[in-house]
Amino acid sequence: MNDDRKQQQLLNEVLAESFPPEFRSTLLDESLRLARRRRQWRRARHWAGAAGLLLLAGWLTGYYWRGTPAARSWAKKPVPPGYRLVDTQPLSADLYISTGHFAAVPVISSHPQVTEVATVSGGFHYLDDAQLLALTGPQGAILIRTGPHSEELVLADSPPAPSESPGN
Repeated sequence: MNDDRKQQQLLNEVLAESFPPEFRSTLLDESLRLARRRRQWRRARHWAGAAGLLLLAGWLTGYYWRGTPAARSWAKKPVPPGYRLVDTQPLSADLYISTGHFAAVPVISSHPQVTEVATVSGGFHYLDDAQLLALTGPQGAILIRTGPHSEELVLADSPPAPSESPGN
């Protein structure tokens, strides 16, 4: 019998015959409120996802149309040219350097016995080896061939060249 009574009490509780009517209405209202809240949360998640996708699409579209930050016209910095433009003007006549006759310029020398050597144009001719050795006179000289069309005249009594050392 004991089991029957427990089963009856459980059945009454399930069917809510033994509870007061306000408890039943409160329980139903609370269940409906929770169901509404779940439905509102699902709708909010749906709309938030859709809004997020729209924002992402708008941002990507704007980024595509505007280009990268370096390609934007307002973000471009002026680039200095790789060259420097120089304006030239012709020189005036007083800035030109020209040469003149040496006789017109006074010669100042620290050594009083400096002799001037003047050459005249024309009348030159090539000397052959015998004529060149004849010019050295009794002093004696050696003609050394260093290559084709290249000779060196060394005088016998001349001091050694500055690049040569006396021991060599």
